[in-house]
Amino acid sequence: MQKNRTEEAVQKFRSGSNCAQSVLSTYLPALGIPAPVAHRMGAGLGAGVGRKQLLCGALNAGAIVLSTHFGNEENGDTARKEMALERVRHLVDEFEEKFTSAQCIDIIGVDISTAEGRKRASDSGVFRKVCDSCVEHVCRRLEETL
Repeated sequence: MQKNRTEEAVQKFRSGSNCAQSVLSTYLPALGIPAPVAHRMGAGLGAGVGRKQLLCGALNAGAIVLSTHFGNEENGDTARKEMALERVRHLVDEFEEKFTSAQCIDIIGVDISTAEGRKRASDSGVFRKVCDSCVEHVCRRLEETL
């Protein structure tokens, strides 16, 4: 049985890709970007951009996927730019509704900027409990939108 893209992205996350890499390498190949390139693009976006715990990496990746699909290629194409902005805004709104924040630090509740914090987060299972859900949520919304 073939896995759907949501399951594929969650499995990639569980196998060691960060949240952004999981989403980008699953969705961007269908938009013409090779999976290895998409995976590299997400390397610095995990854990809220450079492990600063800002915007959730999965959500950030979802915005990139939507922008790649719906965005404008030329300066004057404001209609497509507006379409992309609206789709991304809707994704963020739904994410915030589900997780109460779009910020990684608020969502996981652990400072992972240090090795000790990452160990504490790993030991508590927060990545599996919370981050899996974030990746899954973003992918389900992408499936509905694309």
